[in-house]
Amino acid sequence: MPKQATMTPKKSSLPDMQPRQHSSQPTPILAFCLVVLSLSCIVGCIAIVYTARGRPVASWIPYAPSVQPAVLLSLLSNISGTIQKYVCAEGITIVWWRTLRKGTTLADLHYIWSKGKGTGIIDTLRALFHHKAWTYWAIFVFLVTSAVSVADGPLLQRSITPVLKNFTYEYEETLMGLNKIITDGWVGRVDNTAPAKLLGDGKLDRLLQDWHMNRSTTTYVGCSDGNCSGSIAAAGIYVEHVSSEVNWVDLTAPENANATLFSISFNRSLDATGSPVLLMTHSYMSYADNKCNSSINVEKRTFRTAVVKYDVVSQHNNLRLNRTHWPQMLSNVSSPGDLPAQDNTPAGPLAALEYFGYYYLMSFGYSTGRSEDGGYDVEPALGTLVNVYWDAEFDKWENDSCPRRWKNATEDLIWNLHEVMFWIAWYSTTGNKSSEYPIWKQTVAQLAYNAELITLWLASGMMLLCLFAILSLFWGFWELDREVSLSPIETGRALAETILSRPEGTAEMDAKELIEAIGDKKVKLD
Repeated sequence: MPKQATMTPKKSSLPDMQPRQHSSQPTPILAFCLVVLSLSCIVGCIAIVYTARGRPVASWIPYAPSVQPAVLLSLLSNISGTIQKYVCAEGITIVWWRTLRKGTTLADLHYIWSKGKGTGIIDTLRALFHHKAWTYWAIFVFLVTSAVSVADGPLLQRSITPVLKNFTYEYEETLMGLNKIITDGWVGRVDNTAPAKLLGDGKLDRLLQDWHMNRSTTTYVGCSDGNCSGSIAAAGIYVEHVSSEVNWVDLTAPENANATLFSISFNRSLDATGSPVLLMTHSYMSYADNKCNSSINVEKRTFRTAVVKYDVVSQHNNLRLNRTHWPQMLSNVSSPGDLPAQDNTPAGPLAALEYFGYYYLMSFGYSTGRSEDGGYDVEPALGTLVNVYWDAEFDKWENDSCPRRWKNATEDLIWNLHEVMFWIAWYSTTGNKSSEYPIWKQTVAQLAYNAELITLWLASGMMLLCLFAILSLFWGFWELDREVSLSPIETGRALAETILSRPEGTAEMDAKELIEAIGDKKVKLD
C-alpha cells in the first residue's frame, strides 16, 4: 500500500466551489412523473387480468379481441421495468450527491456510482462489506430492480392462460307448442281381451320403437352448435308416492322356494274419486345375509294425466328431456278414454303408458332354490330388467350363500314414463301453436381466459415493492440546491480539488488502483 498522506488543502485554480443560487428546482419532476407512469402500468396489468378473467378468448375486449392479454402484459411490464431502471439510476444519483454533502469517502462514492460493481471480485466484496448504510441500500435497490425486471414478465404472462370452458347464453326462440291434451283414440282403441286392454295404433308402436332405439325427436330451436336448453308445456303425467315398504323373507323356508326377488308391474284402475290412475309396483331384494334372510323392498307409485312443464335439451337440433329436473305439474287433466269402457272405444294416454309398461318394462325374477354351490339363484321369468338392475358390483365372496341383490329401478322407470308421455305429446302435435316458454339457454364450449390470481398478485407485489424501494432513494432530495446528475463534468468539478490534493493519485492509475490509493480519502461538499 502506498504511504498515506495527510490532508493538505491547496489553492485550486478551479472556479469557486461554494454553493450558489440556482434558478432550477431540486425536485426531480421527470422522475416522479415516470413513477406515476410505472404505477399506472402495474395497475393496468392487474386490470387486464381481471378484465380477461373468465371471458371468451374471441371477445374478451370489444373491437380488438385478437390482441391477447399476454401481449399487453408483456408490453406494460417492459415499460414499467424500463422506467424503474431509469428512476433507480436517478435515485442513485441523489444518494450519491447527498452522501457527498454529508461527508464520506471516495470509495463510498465509487461503490454508489457503480451500484456495487467493483473492478474485480475482491473489489466487489469490499463494496458488500463497506460501512455506509446508504451505500448498502443503493446497491440492494439496484439488485432488486434488476431481478424484478427479469421475473415480472414471465409471472404476469403465466397469470392468464386460455382454457376450455362452457358458456351459457340466453336468447328468445319461438318453438312449436305441444299438445296439452292427448286426443282419445290417438294411441289406439280399447280391447278388453288384449294386454293393457289396448289395441295399440301403429303410430304408438312406431313411437315406442323410436324410444327403445334411442332415436331423438328432431326440431329447430336456433342453436347450430353446443347445447340449447329450455322449457315446454305439454301433456304429461303427475307422479304420486304411494308407499315404500321393506319385507323380510327367509329364502330357506319351504314356502319361499319360489319367492319373487325382482318384479315390475303396471295396473290401471280408479281411485276413490273415480279418476283413472296407473299404479306401478316395483319390488327387489336389496340385501341378504349368509343365512339367506333377505330384505324385499316394495315401491309403489301412481300416475295421473296432467299438463306439465318439461325442461328439455336440444343438441344439434335433437330434443331430449333434461333429466336433472323433474317435470313440474301445471294442472291436473283427466282423460275419459282412460276410464273402463267397451271394446273399440277410443283409448287415452294412461292406457298407452300401461301398454308401454307391459311390453317394455314389466319384468319378474323368481328364486330357483338351492344352486350347485349351495346358494340360491334367480330365474328371469319375464323381461330383461331383472338382469339390467342386478347389482353386478356386489362381491359374492362376501356372501356365497345368497350372492344376489338388485338396485332400485324406481327413478329410472318414472323417467321412462315421462319420456314416452313427452314423445306422445310431440308425435300427436299438429298445427302452428307457439310454446309458452320462448326463453332458451345455449351452452357452448369456448376457449376462455383463466386467471391465476396468486401469480398475478405475486408479480404485482414485486413490482410495487421495487417501485417503493426506488422511491426511498429520493429521500432528502430537497436538501440539494438543484437537479443533479452523475455527469463527469459535474462530479469532476465537485471532486477535483480533493482528488488533486492527494499526491498518490495520478492520471495513469485505473479505478482499482485509485481506490486503493485514495479510496479512504474523506470528502465533503460544503
